[in-house]
Amino acid sequence: MARQKRIHIALTASDHKIVEKFARERKLAKTRAIIEAINEAQEYAEIKAKLNSSAFDKAFWYSMKLAFSVQALKDIVADGINGELLAAQMQRLREVCKQIADRIGVDCESLLSIAKQYADTRSKDDLILLNEATKEVAKEVFKKLILEG
Repeated sequence: MARQKRIHIALTASDHKIVEKFARERKLAKTRAIIEAINEAQEYAEIKAKLNSSAFDKAFWYSMKLAFSVQALKDIVADGINGELLAAQMQRLREVCKQIADRIGVDCESLLSIAKQYADTRSKDDLILLNEATKEVAKEVFKKLILEG
């Protein structure tokens, strides 16, 4: 084990209370708590930088594009419309999903399957599944572009 070096850090009384509270909440020694706080601050700075990046804009754009396409399909189904309009919207949704798969690498096949099922059955259970599948694809888009990108 490496030899530990002790250093003295001068803290005001209020800063010392902050360190004590942070350490107590996490059940850590004060020195370990300071290191944890620094690590968390660095992680926060990295996340903040990613949120201000073009990757965030791209993730947001594709998630919105997907959500709008799914919502248009849901509106058509809810209005009881069949035929060409429904088929055209399903095709638009397939195109958005293809873009997401090709450009980002997120698979949308499950969502497309559920969308088709919902268009056929018009059931509330399938609507719930469609909403969940849309949310999952959007999360994967953000995960791929922000956390892994």
